[in-house]
Amino acid sequence: MFLTCMVREMHSKLNQYWSAYRLILSCAAILDSRYKIKFVEYCYMILYGSGAEKYVNASVNTLYGLFEEYMQNSARTSHATELSAATCKISNDKDDNDGFEDYETFQSARFLTQVEKSQLDLYLEEPSHDLNSEIDVLEYWTVCSLRYPELSRMARDVLTIPVSTIASDSAFDIGPQMIGADRSSLKPKMLQALACLRDWMLASDRTRSSGSLESRPEDDSSSSSDGDDDY
Repeated sequence: MFLTCMVREMHSKLNQYWSAYRLILSCAAILDSRYKIKFVEYCYMILYGSGAEKYVNASVNTLYGLFEEYMQNSARTSHATELSAATCKISNDKDDNDGFEDYETFQSARFLTQVEKSQLDLYLEEPSHDLNSEIDVLEYWTVCSLRYPELSRMARDVLTIPVSTIASDSAFDIGPQMIGADRSSLKPKMLQALACLRDWMLASDRTRSSGSLESRPEDDSSSSSDGDDDY
């Protein structure tokens, strides 16, 4: 019975943790070249069965939305750089052109950007690496930074997000909190000494309690024998 209650409480904490970090963990898995979307679909299918599709779609939509933001930020930075360079060129060659000679180049580049597939599309269409292969994911995206500049920047940002700021044993611990906020600045040796002292005091109390219980029958028997002698 005790073990059942303990497992139930741990499962409840795990569900809370999973609901909070499910989305970012799924996006990180998709950005791992060994897993991508198929592996996320497989995992959600095991967890949710027929209801897995909505979780997969949420992860993919979030990833595409985040990538779009990175592309917009990159485009604004590139546009500002190009505008600054064009301003300098126009000021230097003001008598030689009317300022619209780059319009056709700009228009054709914009049209190609709209027609071509995005970096995220190309990455997802590539075959996945072997599931059991040993790959340093951050190094992989560093190598791919020339081919996927914005996507690699996004991937490295997503993959370095800490999914938790506390240790896993503390996150799922169902026992009472031994150290409060007012004792969080104590040194490790002092904390260890306080924990040992607490255990010793509890053990002493249990020993004293068990000793008092064992002495009661003797007292009762002695009192009854004294009563018999009176009669």
